[in-house]
Amino acid sequence: MMDDKLKIIGVEIKNLFSTKNYEIDFNQDSDVTVIYGLNGTGKTTILRMIHDILSLNFNDLEKNNFKSFILKLKSNSYIEYIKKKSIEDSEIIKYSKKKKSEPIWKPFSMKAIEGITRYYRKKQYDFISLYNYFIKTNLSNKIIQMYDNDEDDEIIDFLFRLNETDQQFEFLTEGVPIPIIFQLLELFFKKKFSPIPKWFNDIVNSNPLLYIKSERLTQYNKLIERRRTRYEFEIPEEKLIRVISKFSEELKRLKTKNINTFNEISQTLNRTFPKRVVDILKSTNRKLSSTPELEKQIKKIRNKENELISFGLLTKKQQEIPEIEVESLQVSEIAKSISLWIDDTNDKHAEFDILLGKLKLFKDLINKHLLEKEIKFDSEGGYYFFTDSHERLSGENLSSGEQHIIVLFFQIIFLAKENSLVLIDEPEISLHTIWQNSFIDDIFKMGKNKSLSFILATHSSAIINGRFSLMRKLE
Repeated sequence: MMDDKLKIIGVEIKNLFSTKNYEIDFNQDSDVTVIYGLNGTGKTTILRMIHDILSLNFNDLEKNNFKSFILKLKSNSYIEYIKKKSIEDSEIIKYSKKKKSEPIWKPFSMKAIEGITRYYRKKQYDFISLYNYFIKTNLSNKIIQMYDNDEDDEIIDFLFRLNETDQQFEFLTEGVPIPIIFQLLELFFKKKFSPIPKWFNDIVNSNPLLYIKSERLTQYNKLIERRRTRYEFEIPEEKLIRVISKFSEELKRLKTKNINTFNEISQTLNRTFPKRVVDILKSTNRKLSSTPELEKQIKKIRNKENELISFGLLTKKQQEIPEIEVESLQVSEIAKSISLWIDDTNDKHAEFDILLGKLKLFKDLINKHLLEKEIKFDSEGGYYFFTDSHERLSGENLSSGEQHIIVLFFQIIFLAKENSLVLIDEPEISLHTIWQNSFIDDIFKMGKNKSLSFILATHSSAIINGRFSLMRKLE
C-alpha cells in the first residue's frame, strides 16, 4: 500500500567518486527537478543509484564508488545505504532526527543466500532482488501453491515461460541456469524465507519508478529456446530490436486488451437487452428524456464512435448508431428503448475512456513536434506515420530525434504508474533546441493526470529554458 509520508523528497550522497558530496532536495512545488552539470559530475550515476535502491538492485548499487547514499522521506525520516569494504557488511538503516528507529538490514548477509553453492556465492549474484521481484509481483503466492502441491515440473515450465515473456525476470536471472533458480525459489518460499524488512518494502511500494535511460532507441531481447528436459536448456540468443517498433506492438497489446473487455461487456448487454426492453416498457418509473435530449445523446455517441474508430479501437462495422427518424423518438415506447440502448452503449464505451485519454494526449503531443507528417492509429496494430505526401511510414523510418521524442512520451503516458517517480537521463539527446525548450511543458502535461514527479539529468541549458528554480546544479 502506498503511503504519501514515505515519498522520497531528496537524496544525499557522500564521497561519490571518493571526492564529491551532494545534497539534492527535490522540487515540491512543480514536481519537476532538473539535475544539471557538466559531464562527469555524476548526474547519470545519481539517477542510477535512485533506481537501484528502489528496485532492490543492490548488486549494481554496490558497483558505484561512494560511502553512503541517503533517501530523504516526506515524513522527515531517512533511509541510508552504508557501503562497507566487504559487500556482506553493507547495511541499510532507517532513522529519524539522527536516531535509529529500525533494526539494521544487511541485504548481502550470508543468511540471505544460505543453501546456494559456493560457486554462485563467489559470483555475488543478487538473490535478494530476485526474491523481492517475486514478492512485488505477487508471483510468490503462485510459486508457494505449486510447491505445496509438489508441482516441481510445472514450476520449471513456469520459470521458462517467465524467462521468455518478462524482461525484468530475464534481467535478474541473466547467466543463472533455470535449475539453480528453481533451487533458490525452493529456499525462499518452501522454507518461507523472508529477507526484506517490512519498513523497507513499504518505502519501495510508496515510490513506484519509471527509469528512462539515455540509450533508449534500441535494446537487446533474448530468444529462449524451449528446454528438452528439466536440466537441459538452450543458450539464449540475443537480438537487437528497435524500441519504437516494440512500443507499437505494446500499444497493440493494450488496445487488444481493452477491445476484448469491450466485446465481453457488449455480449453480456446484448444478450440481456431484449428482456430489459420488455421490463422497461412495462415499468412506469423510468423518466422519459425529451426528444432534443435523446438527439443530443445520440450525436454524442456518434462522435465518440468516430473518435474510437480513428484510434483503431473500433471498426466501422462495429458502429452501433442506428438511423432514427426524429419523429419516432416522440413515441414513448421507442424513446424508452432508445434510452436503454444509449445507456448500454455508454457503458460499453466507458471501457475505452482511460486508454482513449492517453491516446489523445499522445497524438496531440507527438503531432505538435512532427514535421510534414502525423501519427496515425489503426485497428490492425499500434501506430504508424503518414506524410503530407500521403506516404505511410513505420516508426523505424523516422529521424533519431523523432524516435527519441516518441519513445520518451510513450513511456511516460502508457508505462508510468500513478504517483510514479520518473527518472529521465539526458532528455535532450537528438532533440532540436526548440523541442528541448518545450520539454518541461510537455512533461507537465503528461504528469498532471497521473500525479507524476520527474527527475531529469541534463547538461543542456535549453531543457531548463530559464526555469532556474527547478535546477539543482552539480559542481
